[in-house]
Amino acid sequence: MEKIGEKSDENSWDKKSESYAKFNGELGDFGKRVFEILRGWGVSFAGKSVLDVGAGTGVYSLYLASLGAKITAIDSSEGMLRELRRSAEEFGIPLQNVLNLSFAEFCERLSRDGFADAAGEDFKIYPRPQSKISNVKAQESAARALNLKDAMSKTRESENFKIPVVFDIAFLTMSPALKSTEDFEAFLALGERKIYLNWASERNSSMLAPLFERFGTGAKRLATAAEKFEALLKARDIKFKSEILTERREQKRSLQEAVQNAAWHLHMDGAEASEREIEEILKKWVRGGMINDEIEASFKLFYI
Repeated sequence: MEKIGEKSDENSWDKKSESYAKFNGELGDFGKRVFEILRGWGVSFAGKSVLDVGAGTGVYSLYLASLGAKITAIDSSEGMLRELRRSAEEFGIPLQNVLNLSFAEFCERLSRDGFADAAGEDFKIYPRPQSKISNVKAQESAARALNLKDAMSKTRESENFKIPVVFDIAFLTMSPALKSTEDFEAFLALGERKIYLNWASERNSSMLAPLFERFGTGAKRLATAAEKFEALLKARDIKFKSEILTERREQKRSLQEAVQNAAWHLHMDGAEASEREIEEILKKWVRGGMINDEIEASFKLFYI
């Protein structure tokens, strides 16, 4: 199977969950820019059913729910979802479904059991108005890849309610949840509209760069997630809107926080380095009790 996603380690995401960015009641500057672009493209979330793939700690899931969207959040990391639930409770924001499933597991249950049984009795999706699916040929191709039961039927009947075969919006931001061409095809099948945001360049970090040089695997640059997704869209002749976003920021961390952050990134790269080895390097950079990390990256936002 052709790999098209980024490397992921579910246990590592659990370890990262406590220090990962959390929903604090409003969007940060980068998130505000993302949703300004989407509003400019005429995207509305109020009342829409949204599948958030790789929802993580729920920064966007909870924001979308606060706009009136009906959110189904899925993530393979229980640690990340634990933080999502805490934030949801803290801010009093209800989510329809929070499912500890990888994207592949979610799709497997859909193709085997249909939506009604995808997550057991707690899974709830309410009916929405019928409308024509845009780009029908692409939907047919994607639905075949997912092998959905009654794939071209807009709804499936269950004992208690009617379930849509597609969400209003399939949504993914900065997640390695999609790992294969089949995953991307399934993602396209699951939303009448699709929003996808991911890396368009390698992440440049003044703190991590010398550590990768010292301990890294030396792997050659691979195509970014955004490049792979765009190549697939073009190969399938699927029309889309897109925009590049850049981010430059400074992050200050204590020595302990910096060591843990660096160890996590090196592990995800497949490098072998002990925290003691990392600390010996990083402690030379401490100024005023903190290490300053200058970070620069670019991302590409797609709307289909």
